[in-house]
Amino acid sequence: MKKIFCLCLFCLLLTVGLLACASKDGETSFAPESADASSAAPQDASEAPSESSGESDSSEASAPSESSAAAGASSEPPSESSAAASEPAESAAASSASPRPEESSSTPSRPEESSSTPSKPEESSSTPSRPEESSSTPSEPEESSRPDESSTTSSEPPVEPAVKRAAKPEVYGCTVVESDCFVILGTCESGGRVVAKSGGQTVSSRSDHGYFSIRLERTSSSMRVELTVQVSGKEDSEALSYNAVPKSVSAEQWALIAGADYQFHIQYTLADYLRTNSYSASALESIRQRLESRLESIRSVSPETEVLYLLVPSPATVYPESMPSEYKPQDKPSRLEQVTALLEDVGVHTFDLTALFEAHKSDEYKLYWKTDSHWTDYGAYLAYEALFDYISEAFPAAAPRQFSEFTWQEDYYYGGDISHYLEYYNVNNVKNGVYYGSTPLMREYNVLRVPAFSVPSQILRSVDRFKTDHILTYDIAAVQYGKTIQTNRPELPSAIIHRDSYSGQMYDILAERLDTTVYKSMWDYTVNLSQIKQMQPDYIIYLVAERNIGEVFPY
Repeated sequence: MKKIFCLCLFCLLLTVGLLACASKDGETSFAPESADASSAAPQDASEAPSESSGESDSSEASAPSESSAAAGASSEPPSESSAAASEPAESAAASSASPRPEESSSTPSRPEESSSTPSKPEESSSTPSRPEESSSTPSEPEESSRPDESSTTSSEPPVEPAVKRAAKPEVYGCTVVESDCFVILGTCESGGRVVAKSGGQTVSSRSDHGYFSIRLERTSSSMRVELTVQVSGKEDSEALSYNAVPKSVSAEQWALIAGADYQFHIQYTLADYLRTNSYSASALESIRQRLESRLESIRSVSPETEVLYLLVPSPATVYPESMPSEYKPQDKPSRLEQVTALLEDVGVHTFDLTALFEAHKSDEYKLYWKTDSHWTDYGAYLAYEALFDYISEAFPAAAPRQFSEFTWQEDYYYGGDISHYLEYYNVNNVKNGVYYGSTPLMREYNVLRVPAFSVPSQILRSVDRFKTDHILTYDIAAVQYGKTIQTNRPELPSAIIHRDSYSGQMYDILAERLDTTVYKSMWDYTVNLSQIKQMQPDYIIYLVAERNIGEVFPY
């Protein structure tokens, strides 16, 4: 019995042990089945994007799909995108966030070194200051927590607003210029380029702060012209159909050349530009003899007097690109170049204003008016500065006023003599060469200088620069006749000035740097030896435009 009892006890213990082992085996046997099921679900959802894309955004299957799309649009590696699948909100925010400016490869570290980046970083096109202007950053960051919107933001570009259209141009007239050409004048959006089509002609011209001119070949007395305006960032304007019937100006008016981009030239300067009036060798020799005789006569009565020449180049000389392309200069020296070389050869100091102006032709301020045949206040100032830089070597008190000592008033001004020649001034209001009113058609944006210092009363009494507000043409009647101005400052030099109409823009600032200024009547180039002997001037200054060189140097 004892053996039987022990055997039963052994069997019982063996059975309990087997049952325990079977229980543990049962737990591990179900583990692989559970793992396969959990991994299969997200795999199936991600492998069928075409099926989930057609479902509603609230579908359970779309959440992992869109999270994967957001991860694909971002630069994150796949391992991080799979982790993001469990947290779609965080994945969307990470994928749509724009890089910090210092990490962006498209933004230079110093904006001033980039030609395409404005000086103000907040205005940079590559680094917008407002998140709503970025294609990769949602306009409302809180909405990125919704998976359905995060994928759209990061994978699709924003809808661009409709491009605005440029406004149609307006025309106020057209006038005959050269015998076979006419010019259309009008206004358009500032910064616009106007394109004109007529028959087989297509011509374009940039506006000057909203005012434009278009030069066309005249094929008949009446021409149908189609005008459109092109503005950067906008669609071309609707076409303006204009029936051009060019008017002819009065016979006494100066003939003009309509240059590019609202620039005009007087036709009688064309020979200087084309170099068809160059002096011959014999003419230059005759001029040399006349000049040497004149200098000797001056020295005989006033040995200390120095003669200076300011020869002002024509606008076409400095801006040849503004001339119509059919006008091609000859390969020979111009009169201006010939006379400058001759003066230097005989020992007369001559200021090379051509080189000076070419160095400044791209400055912010223009050197010449476009609606007037003269230089601007800025061009005249550069010549004044060069003149008195030289004079101040002998007379330090005559150093030129600095640019900052003037207020430079930027505004629109009524056109000058060009407008008069085109008869877009009210010619009935012209008295003694002064425009006392105007029809505000041709206008030009430019600057006028106003002294920020006290101007001597003697100068103020001599000339009122402007008779009417916003009229750029000077009071010619007040300056064209001979006049003596004394400022009673003996530390400054004295001068006799022979001049033409270009002196109008320097009339006051010349006298302000001189003790005694004798202005000869305009276009009076005769030498008065008795006057020179009595006055004993420090300088005799010739201020003459290129177009009048033949008057100063006849042969």
